[in-house]
Amino acid sequence: MSLIWCYLRRYRWYCLTALLFVLIEANCELLLPTLMARMIDEGVRSGQIDRILELGGWMAGAAIGGIVCVLVRNLCSGTASQRFGADLRRGLFAKCLHLTEGGVDQVGSGSLVTRMSSDCDQLAKSVNSALRIGIKAPVLCVGSVAYAMGLDAGLSWIVLAVVLAVTALIAGYVVQSSRRFRRVRDAMDQVNATVQDFLRGIRLIRALGREESETRRFQVCSAELEEAGIHLQLLSAWFAPLVTLTVNLGTVAVLWAAGTWEVEVGTVSAFVTYMTQMLTSLMTLVDVFKLLIRAQTSAQRVEEVLQLPEEEDPAQPEHMGAEEPVLELRHVTFAYPGGSGVPALRDVSFSLRRGERLAVVGPTGAGKSTLAWLCARLYEPQLGEIRLGGRLLSCLPLEQIRRQVAVAAQKSALFSGTVRDNLSMGDRSAGEDQLYAALEAAQAADFVKDAGGLSARLDQGGANLSGGQRQRLSLARALLRESAVLILDDCTSALDPGTEHKVLAGIGRNPNQAVLLITQKIRAASGMDRILVLEEGWQAGLGTHEFLMDSCPAYRELWTSQALEVNTDGT
Repeated sequence: MSLIWCYLRRYRWYCLTALLFVLIEANCELLLPTLMARMIDEGVRSGQIDRILELGGWMAGAAIGGIVCVLVRNLCSGTASQRFGADLRRGLFAKCLHLTEGGVDQVGSGSLVTRMSSDCDQLAKSVNSALRIGIKAPVLCVGSVAYAMGLDAGLSWIVLAVVLAVTALIAGYVVQSSRRFRRVRDAMDQVNATVQDFLRGIRLIRALGREESETRRFQVCSAELEEAGIHLQLLSAWFAPLVTLTVNLGTVAVLWAAGTWEVEVGTVSAFVTYMTQMLTSLMTLVDVFKLLIRAQTSAQRVEEVLQLPEEEDPAQPEHMGAEEPVLELRHVTFAYPGGSGVPALRDVSFSLRRGERLAVVGPTGAGKSTLAWLCARLYEPQLGEIRLGGRLLSCLPLEQIRRQVAVAAQKSALFSGTVRDNLSMGDRSAGEDQLYAALEAAQAADFVKDAGGLSARLDQGGANLSGGQRQRLSLARALLRESAVLILDDCTSALDPGTEHKVLAGIGRNPNQAVLLITQKIRAASGMDRILVLEEGWQAGLGTHEFLMDSCPAYRELWTSQALEVNTDGT
């Protein structure tokens, strides 16, 4: 639980103030039964009105003091818990921004959403409950025992027996509920991940008629969550009655012993009240334990995210060499962390100079997109070296890598906001002329003007645009950044051949920029300076179109198959 103390430390004065007023409030409540016993024994039985009024005044003062303490306690605990929750969410979000892709893959995006929302909220509620009633309940329980023993030592053994029995029940409950609550959280992660997958691919699912299979998949996850929740609730269902039964049996024992030993009426009344207070505080303590168990599980889940590896900057920044290849891979081998262990890329080597254009082709699953993520240092290779401007990629500051390597991915990532907001993520300092120049190069200027210009609104994910329009906006965003390396990861797959040709021609030959074109269209690749052929992660060939047609069977097969498709379609 060190995570809680780390974030809660800055609000320690709120916590200490809440603790102080909780102690005063608990003592005010504990005084009332004793004052009532004295009122009965010293005032009511003897008919002394003055004594009754005096003790009644003390009781009223204790009650008013308790009310004031409750107000102050709630103000301090609420402020501390809500600010703690806000700081925790901010810290977790900042951590997610710097996670490596391997770290994100290890936890899963669905689980990250749960941990950032539900788990952080659970921790904030637990802190609030701990400050409000988590301290008050044990103080009332211990105080009830102490005040009861002060009234009559002969009856105190009954109270001690009840406390020991309830303590044993609570210990058993804590052990069982911790394990069952963890199962509930894991099942909730599965439900969130399933819903997220469904929402991402809802169009494809509908197009393929896979609604029933996705419904069954969701029902399996939902049934697991239901079963885990029922097991957790069943544990609470039998535990609370057992505690109530134990304390009520103790109350019966007190009444029986008081009748046998002829104890004063006021003392018996106070004893019964203290037993009731002890029952209430124990039941409250059980609820607090439930929250603390859930908080412990949530804290562990949040700490798992905070301990994931981050993208690291080197201690000493490196400077790019002007004469070296702008991008170079030397015998790179990479396998996805947490995957099957089979390398997605094996012994890949090539170099790329400024002004040069290299196409990467290969069948689906050959490792083309993996190559793009490695060049942007979203993943680290297990073997080999990746150099940018002659310097090891791992020795360059992340800010410099992101500035020098621009990626336009096949799946466009657009955010709710204006066109200007989305494009400016490529370069915050770009003016309107630069924005439109990038749009012109990406063949996106016309539809942006028709939609209302740079102030046109985009829905989340660019849902109000076609697939080709989304890809062109994403490409314009990458072109806006004057990077040394431009990686086009099949970012024209949704475009027709004519528009694709215009887009690739619009990019042109920038003498200061190297272009890495990842594509499945061999005709688009044939116009590049060189072509890298990947097959099942291996480097099957590297050279010009003519050289590969003569020397690379894999490339020749791709060219032949796509030529047959073109002839069959008649296009």
